[in-house]
Formats: sequence, C-alpha cells, structure tokens
Amino acid sequence: MSAGNFATARRGSLTTLEINEAEALRAKGWSWQNIARNLGRCESDVKMALDSGRAVVVRLPPPPVPPPANAQSDREMRRLAERNRRLTAMWKDGVALDAIAEALSLSRERVKQLRVSLGLEPRGKPRVYVTWTPKMDEQVRREYIVGGKSAAMVAHEMGLSRCAVIGRAHRLGYSRAIASEPSA
Repeated sequence: MSAGNFATARRGSLTTLEINEAEALRAKGWSWQNIARNLGRCESDVKMALDSGRAVVVRLPPPPVPPPANAQSDREMRRLAERNRRLTAMWKDGVALDAIAEALSLSRERVKQLRVSLGLEPRGKPRVYVTWTPKMDEQVRREYIVGGKSAAMVAHEMGLSRCAVIGRAHRLGYSRAIASEPSA
C-alpha cells in the first residue's frame, strides 16, 4: 500500500459487512491491496481480519431514524401559527409596534409586513383626502394669506391639518410675503 492510500484509509476493526464483502472479494481472487482500496481500509487491517481468523466484529448501533419530513414542517407551522395568533391579539389590543417586535423577537419592519399579510387594519390617524371647494380656497386666502392667521389656526377652524392648508396655499400660488408699505 502506498503512503498516500495509507494516510487516507480508515484504521481499526472491520464491521461485519466489511468482513463479508472482503471474504467475497478474496474468493474472487482479488489482491489484499485491491480489497483494502475497495473498502477504504488499511491493507494490514483487512489481512488481519481475514487471515488470522481473529476477525473482530464491531457491532454498530443502528442509525437514528430521522423524524418524518413533514414532522419538522408541522412543528414549524404550529410555531408560526402561534406567533401570528399572538401578533394579532397584541395588535388588536393596541400594543405599541416596538413592544410587539420585542415580545416576538422580530424587527419593526417584519411586524409591519406581517400586519399586512395577516390583513390587520392599520392604526393611527386614517389618511384623509380633502376635496377642495372654491369656498375653502377663498377661506385659506382670506384668513391665512390676507388675514395673517397661522396655518394651524386656519386648519383647526376647517378641520384639516396645518400641512394641508400650507400645501393648498402653495398650489394656488399664494404667498404670505407681505409687501412693506412705503414709509411716509
């Protein structure tokens, strides 16, 4: 046996299967070297097991039986269903997004994604779309631009946000820059 084969060959007692296979190959006239190479074993171990009659049989325990392929996925499905149930309950109870993320060991973004995928309603102020009328435009011009009221005050009177009032004034081309009157 060459040094390269010896270095990679497994050493030690042969198993029953290996002994039976080695005996069958020896009966066919195979050389010790070829049998050892075929079994991936050291030539001296094969010779010792077959020639000396002192074959040492190693009983290996049967390999562990893996769980059925769907058992792990069933377990995972139950875990995910429980997580989704907890997220849904916490969301409906009004628990803060950060608290949900921490309790379930998720990121804020993942909680947001799951909220959408679970069909849970968004929380917070609903987005309001305003249909602007000429009367509302005139009120913005009269009170915000000419009257000098703050956008927050005008917005409060109209039931809108401050940004809605400022945005509408901008879109209409109004400016709050007050021209200074010439001094006398």
